[in-house]
This record gives sequence, structure tokens and C-alpha cells, in this order.
Amino acid sequence: MAFLILDKGKDVGKKFKVDAEAILGSDPRVGVPIADSRLAARHARIFRKQNAYFILDLTGTNSVAVNGRVIAGERKLANGDKLRIGLTWFSWSDVPAGPKEKSGVGLDITSEYEIEEELAREAAGDLYKAREIALDRRVALRILPPGLVLENPGVEKRFREEVQSITRLGHENIAKLLDFGVKQSYIYFTTEFIEGTSLETLIGTEGALAVDRALLIARDIARGLDHAHRRNVIHQDLEPRNIVISGDRVVITDFGPTKVIADITSDGMTSLGLVGRLEYCSPESCKGGKVDHRSDIYSLGVIAYQMLTAKLPFQGDSPTDLIEAQISGIPTPIAKWRADVPSEVERIVLKALAKDPKDRFQTCAEFIRAVESGIRDLELIKHAESEHEDTLWAIKWLYKINMAIGALEDTIRNSTLIRIGDIDRDRNFKFVRLLNNFWFRWPVAFGLIGIFLALVFVLAQLLFVILPEWTRPESWMRGLGQLR
Repeated sequence: MAFLILDKGKDVGKKFKVDAEAILGSDPRVGVPIADSRLAARHARIFRKQNAYFILDLTGTNSVAVNGRVIAGERKLANGDKLRIGLTWFSWSDVPAGPKEKSGVGLDITSEYEIEEELAREAAGDLYKAREIALDRRVALRILPPGLVLENPGVEKRFREEVQSITRLGHENIAKLLDFGVKQSYIYFTTEFIEGTSLETLIGTEGALAVDRALLIARDIARGLDHAHRRNVIHQDLEPRNIVISGDRVVITDFGPTKVIADITSDGMTSLGLVGRLEYCSPESCKGGKVDHRSDIYSLGVIAYQMLTAKLPFQGDSPTDLIEAQISGIPTPIAKWRADVPSEVERIVLKALAKDPKDRFQTCAEFIRAVESGIRDLELIKHAESEHEDTLWAIKWLYKINMAIGALEDTIRNSTLIRIGDIDRDRNFKFVRLLNNFWFRWPVAFGLIGIFLALVFVLAQLLFVILPEWTRPESWMRGLGQLR
């Protein structure tokens, strides 16, 4: 039994059953109708031959691709393949003989686990909620596509090496790896199952998050990444779907298969990158170049932008457009979407989104310090708003001046060849704390009032000198005296 599963659009997740043959096209009467007027009525054909499924482009227009590669002639399909028909993306699910269906819910490939629910079908494998029978505990079970093992003999060894590095991770913000194995040409591994809501769902239901909440989530994500990066482990697939919010705990999931899949893909870019996470790919990853831990920091910047605006910084009508946007596009300023995000917070996000890795935060620890400084500033400003309404206007103006000075400092620093190293940026925290001091805020308030009155006096004197004589007040008084 085989299925085509729609990956994007309003009907995402919709399944089309494929028996011996299926036609894909814009004609609503075909087996897999696609709502795209640019497609031919009969655009592509999937058929079964010699116990395998193949896909054929019926138009010859180079608009059918498998795993990011345009096909020419017939192309054999494997479980987990990503198909693009025009601008529509599908996942191919082909369950071979061997693993058996269990209660119509999932695959029971080992007697050690009882599969309870299918959570996702992705290029990196199918994800299930399962019960580990021996220990009677819930786990997240990832089953990789069998094609990876059958077509790449050395992939099992590579996964074992990757798993060994992941087992060194032990952090509250990272889902713990529990088990790994190979059965019936399937590679599988399990992690702790986190009961909670994915960040993707949270943003989808609530929209843009409160600034302080977004910063706290970003900080916890960075803490988990920092722990992994210090042990030379890169996620490379960071996106809101892989972040779970469980109470006050923020957990990164899916440390695992992405790096190996990327390495065994000959064109240097995985189908996972082209389909599942291109919106979160760093520019260097989109170029197919070498990536390091700073690629994760870029993905974190995209997530932070999305939490604050409920929008992605870069979008495109096609994968090619999206790649181009990631490489050379400029994100829309956050201030355009909402006015309550401090400029300092926006600068943190934009620095994480820098195109050149050298211009980003160089470590997650540096990102964490900047975010924590922003959190402290927000807390103190809220305190000032509630406790010192009488001088709040002065505090806000001085804070804006301080932010402008900080932005100027960063501009000067980034424009020089000399790079100032890892600086603990708590200047804003100390400044706002000083504003909240009783013996400081009143002199500041009266000082600003004095400056304002002085400016008014100077302006009045200038007007007195510049204006014609008939417009001056003493001319009016003389005129009134003559009328009397």
C-alpha cells in the first residue's frame, strides 16, 4: 500500500492512496488532483512495476522533481521521498512487505515498542508516539526511511557514530536520546516523549508572543544549543516544530538524523532542507557550503523573529525564490509589524540573522547574555511604568537616547576592522536601574524640564530678533495705547 501525502497548503496532511497507478494533474477527475492552473491536466504518472513504484513526467517541462532533483524519464520512488509537482509538495509513503500494520495506527517493527500514534511523516523518517514495553514508558520513536539503508551501505555506521555523539548530551532543554537500533533494513531511535505543545502550534494559535515570553523561550533554546555546541553537536534542523513547550520547560527535539542525511545526499543539500526547513536554513546552508554551529544561531534568529511577529522574515513562491531570499534578502523591520518591541531586542534578532556568520553572535552563550540583558531591561521598564508614573516620560526618553547610543556603538564597532570580543552587555540594565533610583530620577526629571524651558527661552529670543517690528508684542501694546 502506498500514499501521497500533501506537505503544504490548507490541506496539508491529506493522503491520496495509490494502488497500481495514479495520475497527477490539474484535472479534478484524475487520481491526484492539484489546484494549480499552471499544471497540465495530466501532468505526471505514478505506477507500479516489478514490486516497486515509479514516477514519470508526462509533460517534459522539467516541473517534476524528487528530493530536489528534476527527473528525466522514469524515477524509482522510495519511502520518505519528497515529490514536487509544479509548486506543490508531497511526501511518498510506501510500506514494503516485512513490517506489519498494527491496529491501523502505525508500524510495529520491533517487539520492544507498541506504537500508539503517528505524529509526523518527514524526509528524516516517520515519527510515532510509542510505549516502551519493558519499562512501560512513553517515548518518541523515529523510524528512518528504508531506502537510506538499502541505497547507502555505510549509512548504518554513520548513524551509530552520530548517535554516540548525541548520547553525550544531557540538558533540560534537550530531549534525551534513549535507544537506537536496526531491524529489517530500518534504522530507528527513541527519545523521551515530551507532553506539551510545539512552538509551531503555539504561534499558530496565539499569534505573536509577548516580548518577554518570546525572549525567555529564545534564551532556553539557546541554552540547549549551547550545551550541544560545546560538545561539537549541531542540530541543523532547528524550527518551531522541533521545539516543545511543556509547562515552564522548553525542549529541543530531533537531534539526530539530519546531519547524516545531508552528508549522504550527493548534491550537498537534502530534500529535508528543500522542503521541511528551508524557511529556517542559513545562507551558507542554502549555498550548499560548509556549516558550523553559527548556522543554528541563524535558525534561532528566524524563530525569534517569528515569535515576535507571527511572520517569517523570508518567504518565496518557490524553493528557488526562498533560497534567494535567505542568501540576499533583507527582513522586514520588526517595528513594522508591532510597535512594542524595544529597538535593543530587534537588534539582537537582526544580529542573529546576519548573512555572514562572522557578523552573527559567535556563540550561543553570547546570544544568551544579550537576551538576558533585554529581559532585565523589560522587567525594569515595567517596574518603572507601575511605580513611577510621574516621571515615566523622562525615563522613556532617556532610555530611547541610551538605545540610540547603543545602536551607534554597534554601527561603529561593525564598521571597523578591529572586532571587540565577547562583551557582557549589561550597560542598559545598569542604566535603567539607575533611573529607578529615587535620588536620581527626580533631578533628571527637573533637569529635562529646565533644558526644555531654556530651549523655549532661546527660541523666543531668536524670534524677537528675526521677526519684523510690527509682529512684536511691544508694537501691539503701542497700537492698543493709540486706540485708547
